Amino acid sequence: ELAQRVSADPSFYDLGLKVGARVVPGTVSKEIATQTLRFHITDGTVNYPVIFKGLPPDTFTDSVEVVVEGRLQKDGVIHATNVLAKCGSRYEAVPKA
Repeated sequence: ELAQRVSADPSFYDLGLKVGARVVPGTVSKEIATQTLRFHITDGTVNYPVIFKGLPPDTFTDSVEVVVEGRLQKDGVIHATNVLAKCGSRYEAVPKA
């Protein structure tokens, strides 16, 4: 959906965005000294690199679904101001006894 939006509206860059996607396995790197988290997200067709300065949520893992808030730069990198990790186990039904 993000790729379609960007291709349809070139002025979309540098605007605030909030997008739900999945973290691409094997793309997560953390720089402890600068508290910088780098990873890629995908909507299933297009991957976008993300840079986030700050501590990731406790539930953030490789291949988790996330909501990323920030700005998409013209170089294709999303500079995130907030990263939320979805936790599926919190929403699953409790098995009946």
